[in-house]
Amino acid sequence: MSQPAHPAAARARIEAPLRRRFLSDIVIGYGPVDVLGRLFLKADTELAEKGVTLEFTTLEEMKKVNEANRASWRPLLPMFDHALTPVPPENSFAMLARDAKGDVIGAQGGLLYTLTRANLKEEFESLRFFYKEPAKQTLPGEMARITAPIASEMIGRVAFVGAVWYRPDWRGKGLVGPMGRINRAYAFTRWYADYAISIMTEELVDAGFAKNAVWPHVEWDIHLTNVTTLRNKTFRLALIWTNVEEQLAHFRDYAGAGSGAAGDAQIDARIHQRG
Repeated sequence: MSQPAHPAAARARIEAPLRRRFLSDIVIGYGPVDVLGRLFLKADTELAEKGVTLEFTTLEEMKKVNEANRASWRPLLPMFDHALTPVPPENSFAMLARDAKGDVIGAQGGLLYTLTRANLKEEFESLRFFYKEPAKQTLPGEMARITAPIASEMIGRVAFVGAVWYRPDWRGKGLVGPMGRINRAYAFTRWYADYAISIMTEELVDAGFAKNAVWPHVEWDIHLTNVTTLRNKTFRLALIWTNVEEQLAHFRDYAGAGSGAAGDAQIDARIHQRG
């Protein structure tokens, strides 16, 4: 899919200082401004009603949060660990959610892959998807196998959204919907990737998380062996994915009809748009 022109003024600014609300730094680059603007405002309002604010951070800071919450959050996959796989800022982002006291209660992030010389299956199984230099960085016995049919066909720009975590006392309190939509919509408007993907455990798929998060495609299997997240074990995951047209339909459905002049003025005031 051809990529639309992206004005320089619309580049996302993720270098914002910590503790700054994410709406202050959102730039709508690709996609319909009215739809995405309403989506971000609606999702942010849902979080605010729960006393939660979302902010941009760095991958390095997200790793610190991960290490401080190891009791409820497994180690990050290596592509989100900047020490193992230094992803340039223009191809990555991370977000933290904080409660009313300022404590971190959630996290998520995204990465952009441009697959031109190999498809997703080849990138996964060579471990290039996970490491900058897999021949030097992987441990003995570390493997990835993927048989999801789309993986052999998936090339182009691929946005991986993941590194998702919610503090245990905040699980089941309605963060998944608004935070997940913000994560995918931000990746969409920033990169306009041909596909958005993630991976999900069998337990979460069976519990309905993929369906509730409106991932239209769930394909099996992925087997990861001896990876940083789970050493000396193999675990089974699904590849969940969606394309541009499906994402836009989901965004429009969630954002609802136009909000009129007053609502559009609010969007103009709170979210940067391409100029």
